[in-house]
This record gives sequence, C-alpha cells and structure tokens, in this order.
Amino acid sequence: MRIVWGSVLFFLFMGVMVSPALGNDVGDRIKTSLRYRTIYDSNIYRVRDKEQLNELYTGKDQLYDYIHNISVGVNVEYPVSKQKLDFTYKKDFTFFSHYSSEDYQEEEISGGISLKLLDRITGRLYGGHQRKAQSRADYRSGERVLHDTDTAGGFLDYRYIWGWGIRGGYVRKEHSYSIDRYRSQERVTEDFSGSIYYSPYSVYKLFFKFLNKDIDYVDETSLRDNTERSVSGGIDYKVTGKLILSLDAGYKWKRYDELEGKDYDGAMWGVGVDYYITSKLLASGRMDRDIREGIFLDQIYSELDSWDVSFSYYITDKINTKIGGGKKRYSYKKGVNSLPSIEERKDDIWNASVQFLYLPVEFISISLSYFYNSRDSNFDKYVFDAHQVGVAITFIY
Repeated sequence: MRIVWGSVLFFLFMGVMVSPALGNDVGDRIKTSLRYRTIYDSNIYRVRDKEQLNELYTGKDQLYDYIHNISVGVNVEYPVSKQKLDFTYKKDFTFFSHYSSEDYQEEEISGGISLKLLDRITGRLYGGHQRKAQSRADYRSGERVLHDTDTAGGFLDYRYIWGWGIRGGYVRKEHSYSIDRYRSQERVTEDFSGSIYYSPYSVYKLFFKFLNKDIDYVDETSLRDNTERSVSGGIDYKVTGKLILSLDAGYKWKRYDELEGKDYDGAMWGVGVDYYITSKLLASGRMDRDIREGIFLDQIYSELDSWDVSFSYYITDKINTKIGGGKKRYSYKKGVNSLPSIEERKDDIWNASVQFLYLPVEFISISLSYFYNSRDSNFDKYVFDAHQVGVAITFIY
C-alpha cells in the first residue's frame, strides 16, 4: 500500500506544482488524473456454478467479491513549431476484498511525435508499453495472467488535391506473459498497412485498405508462424444532420508456414448507424462479421458475428446516461485434417450495461454503472453469468 499512496501523492504533486511553474497555458499541456472505483462482481472466476469453482480452484469458497481500484496518471503535450510531442503514463492498482491472491497492477506508458511536413503531409511516430490483466473468461489457470505488449510504429499521410489521399503505416508489437504456462503464446507481430481515400466534402469519405500482418512465435516448436492479409473498402456517410451511416466489406486470408491444412480465409463486413433522435438523445447500432484465429482442440479459427445497440441521453451539460447491449457468436471451424468425431464449438456471449455520469464541477466526475455478461456454449464447462455494479469518482487537474 505504501507504493500505491506514494504514486498517488507523486501524480498529485505533478499536477499542482509542475503546471503553474511552466506557465499559464500548461494546464492544457499537462493533465494529472486520480480515480477510485469500487465494484461488486458476482462471479470472479467466470465459472458455471460453485460446484465447478471447487473443481477448478482448490480452496476457493465463494463466487463473488468486492474489487477496489486506484488509478493514477499523467498526460503531457508539448508543441514544437508545427509538430507536437506527447507522453502518457498510467498506473492501476487493483485489490480484492476476499481473494487477495488476485490482486494485480496494470501499467501503460506511451509517447510519440505528431508531424506536419509541408502542407499536405502529416504523420506520427509512436511507441509504448502496456501491461494488462487477462480476463478470467479467457483462461482457467490458478494464477492471474498479465499480458505485456511493447509497441513501436508510425504512419505518413499525404492528402492530394480534390479530396484524394494515401496513407502508409508500420506497427511492430512484442507480446509476452507473466506465467510460464503461456510462454507458447509469446509472439512478435509486424503490420504493414496502406490505404487510399477520397473525401471531397465533409459529408462522406470513401476508402480502400490493405493490411499484411506477419506473426512469428517465440517458441519455434509451436509451428504457428503465419501471415495474415486482408483487403477492405467502405464509406462513411453523413446522410443528414441527424443520421450517420458507415459501411465496409472485405476479405481476409491466413496462411501458416508449417501447419498444413490449417489455412483459412473468408469474408468480413460491417454496418454502423448513429442517429440523433433529438439534440440530447443519440441511438447507435452496429453489426459485424469477421474471422479470426481461435484455437480449441483441433479447431484453429472462428467466425465472429456480432451486434450491439446503445442509447446515450445527455440530460444536461453535467449529467448523461448510456444504456447498451449486444451479442457475439463465436463459431469455431475445423481445418482440412481435423477429426470428424469432435464437435465444433459455438459460444454466444451476451452483454448489457447501464451507466450514469455526473460532473459536479469541471475537474470531478462521479459515475455509477451496471454490467451484465454471460456466455452460453455447447461445451458446458465454458458457460457462465456475471453481474457487476460499480461506483467511481475521478479527479482530473
């Protein structure tokens, strides 16, 4: 706890003492934040019932727990002529009232420079490190799994006359995990992307994208090195002052270097709608289809169909609410050499949420939230229901 409160005091010192020392406009350049959040979670380990909890985790005696989170951070922006430097640091401390062995810390460090070269060329160079806790819905080991990601990349954008433009980018990510059991998942990805877009007016934008992703696993015995390529195109269209529509479609290919019969490909598409029913009430909805790697027994990828809807109501300048919900269906698929005796797995994941936000003064926000998450599966051991109720207070200076 000394580390936690030491970090809190340090970031408060940064906001209160450093900003005035650097000038009157630094309030727009340096922001420090502090948030305290308490959550009741009805199903910490995302299991079917208490019987399954006892089977999977020795010594665990209850499904629910109270989670306490302290988050501190600082964001710095500094303009240099037409360029802009930025840096962000965030640290999260999470504690469990009953299951103290589940306590963990998360961290995010990022920085970069936004470039403006001549009048038509813009770009960005960036990098960072992130440590995040994996969701308990994704694994069934006793230890908490922390996922580290180191990122470096950049892009250049050239906007031509009459609304035409091109963009090229590169991103490298190194993924590692906190426990030995997940060493086989450690990998390096390199993304090479390019796009052409046409946006002569502010009401619509046409685009075409290409992505090549090389994925190399650190464990050479995994035989999972592969290349993923995709092409897609679409339109973002402001139909009226109240209605915004987005459409996109494409195709994806995955090719493994050594796993014969595991290659796959398929179509992907998405439809999104934002509609302002009134000036204070926004309705949003989206449907998507994708394919992605998802290993289960001899099944190596899944088709993902999803939809979600939400309503945001801005009651006043200081009070707003949001209600939403959706569903994801993961349909795992077999490869050419898969065993016919094993049933293909299908998961339906439902979610719903209600959020309330109140801003009593400019630098303080208070939020209340409820989240529901459930998974239904034709493999009974992956079924669960979970409810979360939370309250949080945030200071930004």
